[in-house]
Amino acid sequence: MYKNIAILRNSTPSLELLNPYLKNEGYEFKSYNPEEFENMFRVLIGGFSIDTPRTMGIKYTTGAFSHEFFNVLENLGFREELDRNKGVFTVCQSIDTFNKNKLIEKIRELAYEIVNPLISKLHLFKPGGLSPFKFCSINEQNELAGITLLGPLHRGLHNDFRIDETETKDLVKFLKRVNLDNNLCKIALENLELTYLTDSFETTFTCLMTALESLLNFDRYQISHTVSRHLALIISKNEDEFQVNYAKIKKIYNTRSYIVHGNRDKISKNSNVQLTELNSFVRKAIIYVLESGITDKKELFKKLNAMGYR
Repeated sequence: MYKNIAILRNSTPSLELLNPYLKNEGYEFKSYNPEEFENMFRVLIGGFSIDTPRTMGIKYTTGAFSHEFFNVLENLGFREELDRNKGVFTVCQSIDTFNKNKLIEKIRELAYEIVNPLISKLHLFKPGGLSPFKFCSINEQNELAGITLLGPLHRGLHNDFRIDETETKDLVKFLKRVNLDNNLCKIALENLELTYLTDSFETTFTCLMTALESLLNFDRYQISHTVSRHLALIISKNEDEFQVNYAKIKKIYNTRSYIVHGNRDKISKNSNVQLTELNSFVRKAIIYVLESGITDKKELFKKLNAMGYR
């Protein structure tokens, strides 16, 4: 009998707060201390044979990794997050086991129906570089079933994804409420996810701007004005806020122009602040469209124009 496991980058034990929601789908987040994780994945991730001797020594308060296995994890870029999480790995795994003849069906379910959509929704709710590293099926002897799917190699410019207990209720409501199946948001969602696969400031900024343009622009004329106006309409509660937000978004557009035209020296010193704001703006814009249920851009623009701010 086998179970499916998704090894994640930038996961934290706080993800276990989502288990009451996730268990309805037959999956759960599970945290493993160093010894437990190494016993499960020493062969799969480390490439060691079962009989390879272990030299213990990399200690955390939760346990210890062997030097050999820890070196592999460090080379794969896990060192910083292991230090932050005291050596604990949090994975997403199936609750029940299944027969070998369901391996392909179940691994695809884990990747394409559970983990990837969940991560997309979590990224809409708040920033955090959660991403899949490897999907695999293993048996009770921790032997690989012979099928794995690899995730991205980079962690991007974002830190661990942490959930505060006070926001769990709102997050679960959000996960249940939001439906990602809207073609109008497809390119925007894809570009938001691309920002978690790069460690380049310029690429991240450009992907986020592309996400906005795919949602809030219609043709090649007056793009910065059109996108700035539509976005300001979405995030503003009154006309005064609209004017402030419109000016702020136009400045962000200036940064985008400096990036794509190679004028890096002209980028503002507060560009990292702009990047944080831009991530928030993109998430709010996508959520607005998803929750509106609008699937046609002309209909979206008609609704925004009816707000009346100039």
